[in-house]
Amino acid sequence: MDRRMVVVGAAGLVVVASLAGCGSGDASESGESGIGATSTVTHTSTFTLAPDPATATASSADSTTCIAEGMNPATWNTAEDSAPPRSPVADGGIVDVSPGAGPCFDQVVFRTDSTSEVGFTARYVPQVTREGSGAPVPLQGAAHLQLSIFAPAVNPDLFQGFGFVADHTYRSLRQVAFAGSFEGVTTFGIGVDHETPFAVETRRAGDGATEVLLAVAH
Repeated sequence: MDRRMVVVGAAGLVVVASLAGCGSGDASESGESGIGATSTVTHTSTFTLAPDPATATASSADSTTCIAEGMNPATWNTAEDSAPPRSPVADGGIVDVSPGAGPCFDQVVFRTDSTSEVGFTARYVPQVTREGSGAPVPLQGAAHLQLSIFAPAVNPDLFQGFGFVADHTYRSLRQVAFAGSFEGVTTFGIGVDHETPFAVETRRAGDGATEVLLAVAH
């Protein structure tokens, strides 16, 4: 299928990832949460967000279209999205998950410690199921995305306790849940307020590691 257009800006972003935030609960007041081996993860490339149209001046762009720098969620859709390779990476795996809220879209960054290309599949499903067992994964929100990343969870036991529930700063994202890691494929369930267009892309962090970024439009 056609790949959605997502352009990564040059501005940096510091994402807080605290082990103390593991388990179900509200997101932090900053609108970001995560799980990982370090207390702070610095991304040297990320989205550059446009001002919130609700507070923009009359001279700004049409307030019905929220456009981030080089990125237009209006070009996304709700169809299944995927990218190769379909074989799991052999030089690392997923080490961190960091949700974030924004004026045009909400996003979740899945960070790996691998420098290889990382494949994925993402689609709306009636019910997200657990990798391997097929057991249902309960999620908040009226629509559910199932994202499978072709990389193992480096520490599955750490992810077992991960549960992110969005607070009032998120307009579309409702929940992110770990849905298992089996035979080198790790799956997450993403609860969304409604079936909204989304995009998934891979990118390089400043240290060369691969990240998979999922964004859901408002």
